[in-house]
Amino acid sequence: MFSGTSSIRPRGSRLVGLIGSAVVVAMATGAGVGNAHTSHRPAGKWILQHREPTARPRVSSPITPPSFIVPKIPTVTGPIPRTPTSIPIGTAYFPGAPGSLNLADYGYVEDEYFLSGTANVYQYDASGKDVEIKTPDVPYTTVILVRHPADPRRFSGRVQLEMSHPQFGVTTQVWAHNYKMFMADGDAWVRVTTSRGGPTGSSIGVAKQYDPSRYAALNVPEDGLNWDIIGQIAELLKSNAATSPLDGFRVRQIFMEGFSGAGAIVQFWINDFSHILRQPDGRSLIDGYVVGEPSGYPLINSQAAPIAADDPRQAVIPPGVPVVKLHTRPEPASQRRPDSDTPADRYRTYEVAGAAHTDDYTNPLSFPTFIQEQGTQWAQTNLYPFMCEYAMNNFPFENQWNLAINTIERWTSEPASGPGHRWNPPHAQRITLNPDGTIAKDRFGNDEGGVRSPAVDVPTATYYDTNTPLPGDRGFCSNTTVGHVVPFSRAELERLYPTHANYVSKVTQDALELGRQGWLIPMDVASTIEAARRSDVP
Repeated sequence: MFSGTSSIRPRGSRLVGLIGSAVVVAMATGAGVGNAHTSHRPAGKWILQHREPTARPRVSSPITPPSFIVPKIPTVTGPIPRTPTSIPIGTAYFPGAPGSLNLADYGYVEDEYFLSGTANVYQYDASGKDVEIKTPDVPYTTVILVRHPADPRRFSGRVQLEMSHPQFGVTTQVWAHNYKMFMADGDAWVRVTTSRGGPTGSSIGVAKQYDPSRYAALNVPEDGLNWDIIGQIAELLKSNAATSPLDGFRVRQIFMEGFSGAGAIVQFWINDFSHILRQPDGRSLIDGYVVGEPSGYPLINSQAAPIAADDPRQAVIPPGVPVVKLHTRPEPASQRRPDSDTPADRYRTYEVAGAAHTDDYTNPLSFPTFIQEQGTQWAQTNLYPFMCEYAMNNFPFENQWNLAINTIERWTSEPASGPGHRWNPPHAQRITLNPDGTIAKDRFGNDEGGVRSPAVDVPTATYYDTNTPLPGDRGFCSNTTVGHVVPFSRAELERLYPTHANYVSKVTQDALELGRQGWLIPMDVASTIEAARRSDVP
């Protein structure tokens, strides 16, 4: 159920519309409808009734004649100045961080903005499935970080909307893996600073610990504000509003991604809000999603009870636009669902052999965001000292992240059906399991099955998804998500690849074949072959 403030329809009116995999019913004192070009919440009661994920919803684009909510446009302040003593949290370049990037080298700029407005806190009704407003119009101020080409002529028209990890610093694992492709393609990237754990335990709280003066204005008092805030940011960008941080850059598509806790935010948005918060013409605010290994299903608000382990929402419910779900381990049974090519449910699950949930791309000893946050109470309690026996897993996971994002981009650009529809992405095998449920390993100790890559087909190391903490570690290395790598000995490499040319030839053959099958995008085929040529193997 939804309650709002504006009266669009006469009192006592009732409207029923089918939106993707949800039925929305509007009644009572008035409802904002698809042709109501307003950024205000519609009045009345709204009920969202979830269908089983196996139900295939009717697709309509734009959706007619349904009810939906057009998010408000927040007030934008910024860009917030950067000085030597006041640096945006999560910046690409932090002095002293080995992993820093100078965006100017790529023709990019970075700016930070504060967004303010009011948002609703939601809850489930007595059934535990339908959504209703718990507390309306709660004031908030949040922060976003924006990166885009310095020259608008280089802009692709695409925005990569990444959810930050909601409670593990202001971590952006998607950018860490995909920045090369984003900037090569001319995409804009926007970080949404999400919240889980309340105002002190969330990423908002970490920002305030990092720089109390810079972030004094931030105020997201309740995790349940996430959903409206995400919708408002998407509407700000998609509407090409004059106040948008991307004013002058014509936004055509928005793709939402997140990993781990942020992947859970993405899945929650898909299942509970993608059919409610829409553009004024009823179209989806988001054109495609990558759900990266979600860590549980978030609470709809800070006081809510978790949904049941067998609730259909543990799996992705079709949002009407393409979705790729990306995993480094076998997907939990409660989250599993079949792939689909139907127009309203374009969906793939990719389990990646060799990858680790936490890898070298976000190594606490080099990743700029973690180095920047090192002095915070959060980091000193949860992350540092960070001391592992083995080097972190350096599997080239960027290739599969590039694949996932390229897949939703291409799938979105293809007609969903009809004469113009000529392409669907490949279906991946699952990571192979032994009868006891453990992961089956090849003779090198790497995962069998899953999405393949030259790193595991023509290996030079064994990739693990756990590590071993050394004495003095704060505890993060003992986290079962932190992976490690053990390179092959020189003798083993010489046995496998008698000459450097032999190694390069095998990598080249495998990369070209994976590219032909659709498992490596062209830029990664080229970079994989070039990396083999530059290596010293054997």
